[in-house]
Amino acid sequence: TLVAGSSPVVVGYWSDWTADKYPVSSIPWSKLTHINYAFGLFTNQDWKIKIDNPENLKELALRSKPTDTKILISIGGWTGSKYFSPMVASASYRAIFIKSAVDLVTNYKIDGIDLDWEYPGREGEAGNLVSPKDSANYLIFLKELKAALPKGTLITAAAYVKPFDGPNGPLKDVSAFAQYFDFINIMSYDLNGPWSRETGPVGGLDYQPGKGVQLSIKQSVSDWNQAGFPKSKMVIGVPFYGYQLGVSADMSKSDSQYAPITNKNFPSIPYNALIRMNILTPSNQANTAKGWIRKFDSITKTPWLFNKNTKTFIAYDDPTSIALKAEFSRCNGYRGVMAWALDNDYNSELLTAM
Repeated sequence: TLVAGSSPVVVGYWSDWTADKYPVSSIPWSKLTHINYAFGLFTNQDWKIKIDNPENLKELALRSKPTDTKILISIGGWTGSKYFSPMVASASYRAIFIKSAVDLVTNYKIDGIDLDWEYPGREGEAGNLVSPKDSANYLIFLKELKAALPKGTLITAAAYVKPFDGPNGPLKDVSAFAQYFDFINIMSYDLNGPWSRETGPVGGLDYQPGKGVQLSIKQSVSDWNQAGFPKSKMVIGVPFYGYQLGVSADMSKSDSQYAPITNKNFPSIPYNALIRMNILTPSNQANTAKGWIRKFDSITKTPWLFNKNTKTFIAYDDPTSIALKAEFSRCNGYRGVMAWALDNDYNSELLTAM
């Protein structure tokens, strides 16, 4: 069901700050079509893209050469998106940023630029600069970026679950963006989490009406597609992590993964931590540690864990749920799947499911 010439992609974000525990040398190249190096950053000091550890990007580029895997540098991220708005609004700032992007591509011999602006026309992290003209300016910037980059250089973006925002909320027509992006990676995760009132899936394939945040992968790709963005350029994001939350309800007898959150003071939990802590058993999803039960939500198509003794709930994704998301992407003409982030995997169990 994919457009001819656009084979399914498997995109993985490799985060520079986890190089110690997940070095470039441990990447399973054959399982990935694209790796996004996170992150290149820029500020209003000089509008040039900077990298913390250039040797890591060099090594990524070098090791990718004998493989078919493409390397992109991802610019921005949740904490690195403060200055996108003023950058795209100014012709002179755009020119500086674009020249620095071109230099990165040519100097490091990488394959593309991934724009992780969170978010055009919508505030992500508190304090981010935002303007109702962001999306219109983004389009101007993309046209200039594409013209400046060496021919064949990939341009992708990480995108919110709803289309880019204009002055009145999500744009009704984003079709003009499709000519500049090879594809977009929709961040269809963090839909429910510690900021929510009740527990729920990190990234459900569907949502349960009236329960949790009324957002899902299916809803998100449908919204983008209805706004004129082609399915063949949409990649579905999956989380390689989960959220641990405290509840007062006893969820052990319930088939519902929704309950009021009473304690949210837990960090996010990588998939491999669930195995390292012996809560889950490698390659046997149903086998949980004493005190824990695993359930699978048939609506959202996601697993969840509950510990009756500690009243702890964990929403996460596993090989079963990720395989279902990858299958949904393949069978419905979407471009592929993307994961945040590679270092959270265990023996490539999740990556293999993609």
